[in-house]
Amino acid sequence: MRGDKVEIYIHLIWTVWDREPLISPELEESLYKLTRAMIERHDATVISIGGVADHVHLLVRSASTTRVCDMVKDAKGAASRLIHQTVNGFKWRPTYAAFSVSRWDVSALAGYIANQKQHHAKGTIKAQLEQNDEVVIYDGE
Repeated sequence: MRGDKVEIYIHLIWTVWDREPLISPELEESLYKLTRAMIERHDATVISIGGVADHVHLLVRSASTTRVCDMVKDAKGAASRLIHQTVNGFKWRPTYAAFSVSRWDVSALAGYIANQKQHHAKGTIKAQLEQNDEVVIYDGE
């Protein structure tokens, strides 16, 4: 092999404090744009981003040198400041979930994340992909 071949994919989830439905459709575009920008500052790329009123999912391709905790802290902090401008008292839960993803599952997971609203509206969510307080296993479906 002539050079390093590094593909690190991470499924990130974070939620609004007390799962309050505070992320309005009007806020989403600016929230997602800012979140992408903050992730990119950490030498990472957002492959897919989506969510509903009380949580956000991201699928990120990360550099081998990226510190996930710093990347998430910066993204959540910037997003919190943005949302707080229109939603008084807004805050994220202090925790987040981060799960490694096989490169063979990237496409399926990216689609799932991009279609969060439809999954939640139809009740077709995959519980194992929606939890951020427990170990989550992605089943590839």
